[in-house]
Amino acid sequence: MCKLLGDSMLLTKKYWKTIKDLKIVLSQFKKVIVLYSGGKDSTLTAHLVIEAIKNEDINTKVIIAMSDTRVEMPWLWRCSNHFLAKIEQWSEEYGYNIETKIVRPPDDKTFWVTLIGKGYPMPHFRFRWCVRLLKILPMREFITENMPALILMGTRWDESSERNRNMKKRNITGKWTRYTGIKDAMVYLPIVDWTTNDVMNTLKSLTTPWGTSYSDLFGLYLMADTCHVLEDGSFKCNGSRFGCWTCSVVRKDKTLCNLAENGCKLAKSMLDFKRYLIKTTRNERNRIKKSNNCYGAVKKSVRKRIFEKLLSFSSDVEKFMFDNYKIISDDEIEVIQEMLY
Repeated sequence: MCKLLGDSMLLTKKYWKTIKDLKIVLSQFKKVIVLYSGGKDSTLTAHLVIEAIKNEDINTKVIIAMSDTRVEMPWLWRCSNHFLAKIEQWSEEYGYNIETKIVRPPDDKTFWVTLIGKGYPMPHFRFRWCVRLLKILPMREFITENMPALILMGTRWDESSERNRNMKKRNITGKWTRYTGIKDAMVYLPIVDWTTNDVMNTLKSLTTPWGTSYSDLFGLYLMADTCHVLEDGSFKCNGSRFGCWTCSVVRKDKTLCNLAENGCKLAKSMLDFKRYLIKTTRNERNRIKKSNNCYGAVKKSVRKRIFEKLLSFSSDVEKFMFDNYKIISDDEIEVIQEMLY
């Protein structure tokens, strides 16, 4: 039995009320897909779903699907993969109808193939090509293949100001909404009204279905200074996210910067290489000038130099890697070589 240890009565009531609501919702669907990123909100959502179906006569098939862009921050990537592996092992041991799935972009549409092979500049807020290619399209394809199903997400009003604005644009008022781009795909948001303190305090107090704590995930947030504990025991999170280490849409990658400042050599190397990519691909002298005087793709000669630096960088940081994490895969290297040479 998962335990909620020594927390306030109010939070305990919210926890069990959310599980009670989930039991009712899950019993109405033959299949649900839990969208899992590895962060605190999606981890709590996955936990709540598992708790809702334990020891209950609910025959709903549960798929916990993680979107792996193939340029995820390796620390969260490791934590996420371990979590999914534990779920698989636990559900198989106890006979639950739960499976996990890691959804990735294909080899010819990865970040490196698009940047170096096709010559796209590093993403920015006006040209966020990475989000669509690496996350939206692969996951949309996976969900479409598994329809009909209910989709569960850990989206919250209190998550960040940007998320709050996006939810208002989509006219989300309660716990139900629709999945953009897939007709008739319904989405349920079990923790939409939870605060960040609710989430962090609950994760701190919980044990996993297999009897361990969420200390690895918790420690990661604290190490990156994404969240920190205040004197009164509450948590303050700065809105930073564990996304792609190559992310250049944000003005400052606080998470990667904090990890680097806290002595993580891998984070420092990644940060330096990302800055090189931004400077090189956004330099107009390195771009092809089009007839309308706008600048298009990065020149092939420049992309070849970037490719060589990427291979060197990948080799240099191998000593910091873990769990078979790769900066770039052999298949991607082969695709890029065919496009450049």
